[in-house]
Formats: sequence, C-alpha cells, structure tokens
Amino acid sequence: MIFLIMSAGNAAGTAGAIDIDIEKLTLGTDGIWYDADVAPGPEIPVGDPVQWKYVVTNTGDITLVEIKVTDDQIGQIGTIDDLGANGVVEFTVTSTAESGQYVNVGTVEAVDEVVGLLISDTDSSHYFGIEDNEIPEFPTITLPILAIMGLAFVFMRRRE
Repeated sequence: MIFLIMSAGNAAGTAGAIDIDIEKLTLGTDGIWYDADVAPGPEIPVGDPVQWKYVVTNTGDITLVEIKVTDDQIGQIGTIDDLGANGVVEFTVTSTAESGQYVNVGTVEAVDEVVGLLISDTDSSHYFGIEDNEIPEFPTITLPILAIMGLAFVFMRRRE
C-alpha cells in the first residue's frame, strides 16, 4: 500500500492510501468459484467451457482512473474509467479447457487521480484439464462382452 500526503498552501495536509487489488477466480464444474492461486486448481474436462472471474477492488481511499485489466494468456479483459474508494468491478471471461495443468495471470493497472502514480497488482489462477475417460457407449463395450459370454456358453455346452 502506498500512502500519499498532500498539502495545498495554508490548508492542513491530508493523507490518503493508494492501493488496488485483483482476485482471479476459476469456476469449477461444481459451480463454485475457486481462488486457485496454486496448482492444481479445479479439474475441468478438456473441451468444456472454463470461466474466470476478475474482481478489481480499490482498497485505498483515493479514486483511481485509467484502470486496465489484462490476462497474460487471453490479453485485454476490460477497462474501467474510474473507481472510487472501496469500489468493486467484476469481469467474467469464458474459454475452452485445455489438457493438463494450466495457469494464467490477471493483472490490473491504475493511476491515482491526485498525482498520477501508476499502481498495479497481479493474481494467478490454475485449473487441471482432464481427459474425458468415460465408459464407452452401448455398442462399443456391450458387443465384445456379449461375444465373450457367448463363447463361454458354447464351450461350456461342448464339455457336457
């Protein structure tokens, strides 16, 4: 957190905190938003939609302007003209889940409206893309099983 002390002529000095926070969340298949800062994060089937939420909060007490939210894998997420003290803005992005461990990093940059100081914050989010290993559908698995059972029946009948 950065503290700024200002004075103007004979006016008494005022202090203000300048700070911004970004939290990046990944939506799990159970419908819960995970703050998956460390691997592996939630498991998401490959090819399914994966959603991220970027929550930007002005945690200081000075209005911030020219706010840009980006992601190192996706690019620009959005912009905010100004955000007052304790203000919160959310962005949601959807992509397609890839196989294996995945990580991307959200970044927010802002300028304080008083002296033009540039501040930023980052937050990573992880998920693990799992392959769809479902049991094959009816004809794929049923026919070989029926064939084996039929052969077993034939051999058992021959022995008698």
